[in-house]
Amino acid sequence: MRITRHTVALAGTMLVLATACSAPTSGNDAAEEDFPSKTVKIIVPFAPGGSLDANARILADCLNNDSGEWIVENREGGGGTIGVNDLMSSSPDGHTLAYVSSSGVALTPLVNDAATYSAEDFEPVAILTEAPSGLLVRQDSPYQTAEEFFAAADAGGVTIATTGALGVYHLVASQLAEETGVTPVPFDGTAPAVTAALGGNADAVLIEVSGSTLEQLESGQFRALATGATEPVDFLPGVPTLASLGYETAVSSNYGLLAAPAGVPAEVLSAIDERVTACATQQDVAQLIGENFALNPPITGADAQAVIDEAAEQYAAVVEAQG
Repeated sequence: MRITRHTVALAGTMLVLATACSAPTSGNDAAEEDFPSKTVKIIVPFAPGGSLDANARILADCLNNDSGEWIVENREGGGGTIGVNDLMSSSPDGHTLAYVSSSGVALTPLVNDAATYSAEDFEPVAILTEAPSGLLVRQDSPYQTAEEFFAAADAGGVTIATTGALGVYHLVASQLAEETGVTPVPFDGTAPAVTAALGGNADAVLIEVSGSTLEQLESGQFRALATGATEPVDFLPGVPTLASLGYETAVSSNYGLLAAPAGVPAEVLSAIDERVTACATQQDVAQLIGENFALNPPITGADAQAVIDEAAEQYAAVVEAQG
């Protein structure tokens, strides 16, 4: 079974054409056919090297083949808010997009005062990836199972590295802290958190399991004690879910998506959807992204909006409960 994901009925995106002898069209057909009329910029609100950046570049490379010029621009800083603030100040014509995570869309505005936007200010064009969280320890950790880890945490002094105090996995670790004696320790990004766990400066790291993290598991640098997914994960055989251990958390997976600012005309969104879906469903693109994580076909339209709406509701409830 694939990693947990919403079961959605995905209808193909179709343009309903007026009959040949009807009144003149509104120009929507022409607008869709003419897109893009200039370079499309995909903002990644983090530094180069992460999974969002890598997947944005894979997508842009494919789109460049036959859909005009698509470029990726890294606008890191502010916990991901600087790049997204730039997106929100752009013209809603579809030529400025962002490749972001579902937590960046739905959680960051709730916890980061630097965000000038809310989840309602996004048009989710296409959700292309889904990755579960994992509680990982270095290979020589004394904790062989999640039960051993949390038993030690109950006695105090056990730490979990996270990728930032305002990030989604710090939120999950904080939920675990309410039920156990574990102490979440925020670091400034994925690489520092991973380095801390591998170097013995934290007992574990709670992180998205994808890309380089999966490679570190496969190479034996890390062992996975548990996953935040709602169901067992195929590529983490024998790893229990936190829920099966009695720990309920708000986040099971994090999604990677291409988003536009609200207000982009429907026919332009349809053009972007068509082009992105054509790329994302190519086998070589799915392989580059990682077949364990790529959603093929991607989640688009109203289904994508439903995923973001549900995430926003979950995050809001947890943030309110934690004060």
